[in-house]
Amino acid sequence: MLAGRRKAVRDGDGAGRTGLLRFAALAFAALLVTSAVWLWIAPLYNRAVSGTAEVLLTVLEHPRETAVAIEADGVVFERIDARSGTSRPFVAFDFYVYFGVVPFVALLFATPKIPWRRRAALLGAGLGLLILLHAAYLVGAVRLLYVIYGLEPVEPSTKGFYDWAQIALRVLWEASGILVWVAVAVRRWPWKHLEEDRPHTRTSRAAGRQAHEQGCGR
Repeated sequence: MLAGRRKAVRDGDGAGRTGLLRFAALAFAALLVTSAVWLWIAPLYNRAVSGTAEVLLTVLEHPRETAVAIEADGVVFERIDARSGTSRPFVAFDFYVYFGVVPFVALLFATPKIPWRRRAALLGAGLGLLILLHAAYLVGAVRLLYVIYGLEPVEPSTKGFYDWAQIALRVLWEASGILVWVAVAVRRWPWKHLEEDRPHTRTSRAAGRQAHEQGCGR
């Protein structure tokens, strides 16, 4: 009985490792391809993020204190002078910060058991969510910099909080690609379906049950 169970566990674990390795290999390959293609896609994504940030600033700022401008493959936030109405560059974000999209696309491509039509729909939903999160991150980062540089009045005792808030915001954005992948593919997590991909899982389970029944019969 014990020998049958041990064999079933060994077979299942070996097939499970194979499934994980296949998922990791697909994700890595997709990461390389997406990283290369991203150089051509970044300008389009940049315009989408800049436009969304413009909408968020219109809602949040009364009167407007910040203007958004596209510069090459990045985005520049300008501080508006309330008296003259003119603006000057305040902070710029290069396209490298958009790499939250790259791991999301790679992980979604590698996730098993998703039909291609469904995968395309999840890709569109995930990109839309990432654009919104990215715009919110940029606007939040700029507003926090206003506080840190003394351009927005706050209580001196709270400045330490804003320093940590800036770090937390950056960490969350860096992890956003993985978090959005989890959100859109939560029912398709690979470890949930690796069990179905194991070639010997059913045989191993049957062998284990048979061994158990034989042991009980004895």
